[in-house]
Amino acid sequence: MTECPVCEGRIVKEWSFCPLCGIKLESTELNKPVLDRMRYLCEREQSGKLLYDNFSSIKIFAAQLTTPNKYKPIRPNLGDYMPINLDILRNFSFPYIAPNQVHEMFRIGKIIGYFSATEYIKKIKLTKIIEMGAKKGLFWKVFENHKIQKAWEEGFKNAGAAIIKFKKVDKENKRIIYKMRESTSSHVKSTKPSCFLEIGCLCGQNEVLFDGHWNAREIQCQCKGDPECLVEVYLTETQEDPQIDLPSKIDFDSMVDQIVEDIIRKNTEKRKELEDNIVIIVGQMINYYLITLSHGHAVYSKHSGVICGERIAEKAKVDEIEDAFNYLKDLFLYLKAGILEEPGKKGDRIFIEMTESVYASGVDNIHTNLCIFLAGLMEGVLNKSTEKKWSVDEIQCIASGYSKCKFMAKPIQKH
Repeated sequence: MTECPVCEGRIVKEWSFCPLCGIKLESTELNKPVLDRMRYLCEREQSGKLLYDNFSSIKIFAAQLTTPNKYKPIRPNLGDYMPINLDILRNFSFPYIAPNQVHEMFRIGKIIGYFSATEYIKKIKLTKIIEMGAKKGLFWKVFENHKIQKAWEEGFKNAGAAIIKFKKVDKENKRIIYKMRESTSSHVKSTKPSCFLEIGCLCGQNEVLFDGHWNAREIQCQCKGDPECLVEVYLTETQEDPQIDLPSKIDFDSMVDQIVEDIIRKNTEKRKELEDNIVIIVGQMINYYLITLSHGHAVYSKHSGVICGERIAEKAKVDEIEDAFNYLKDLFLYLKAGILEEPGKKGDRIFIEMTESVYASGVDNIHTNLCIFLAGLMEGVLNKSTEKKWSVDEIQCIASGYSKCKFMAKPIQKH
């Protein structure tokens, strides 16, 4: 047995990941991202096709760019939006255990930005303009094109991700300055900039406009009290790690606590210009990558959910198992995470079915259970409210071909 260098959990030396926090242990360099450069390029091309072919939410959102209000919601009762409280809880709880994972979240943002921009450009029929600009070496002209700038701004706004504006195109230094307001990430107070997913997305989108390597740094951020976020996106000769002023474990601890407080109070009045919702495709894409990059990521996702569930139950003073299930039903409805049905019991095991999953609704059978984080939330609430240890696993998922998601909760026997 040895000790995980991140969370101090006890592990077997032969394992390639920590079963407690899910961090990979192949390198002693904790700041080295798991997602290496070649893998990023591969994921960018291959997973984009998988997402578009199998996630109905992505197809519908893309189609509505040209034919708005034509399609029915994938989730008839909860709708196809999720509150930003669920989005940022998912995103900030993941690197809470190991802040170095911020670099990986940035790269996931790049993949999502590249994929979404590619599809967006196809829909609004700008592909030829961009290809022509790239061939003639006039890509700066492409950036200065008013139609392209407007398309970028509308894409972010329509998704509920942020309000962005092109501030400056600096040809000499090969960089672009964006102003950004009301991003989902910036509404949690922090001592360090927090929009690492959003700036990654901007880099990925820029790589669609010009086939090069783009990186970014956040010069100022609303989470620090700045009036707006200011992002510098720049062209590099090689793929490099982002210039992120890494938040500490203490920073992330505070951020998760703030989100938990907002969830308990059902505080959603965060943004003045945008509504406090974001389209579910954003959450579905981020969740998909955080689960499927490696087995360790799936374990990590579950554990981050457990941490959040325990904090929510403790602060909400949830007590006893019946109270726990009633609270979970209300919590999931508020977060628009899914509709939980009455639990059934068989021996010491409890089974919970869920419809309209925020992560799996509208996903074809990709043979993957996508609601691991939600299972972790359930487990955490049960742990804290009953003062016993539970194991909650998703045993059926809409994304694995079932009509509903199904979870099994069982108490862990002490030896």
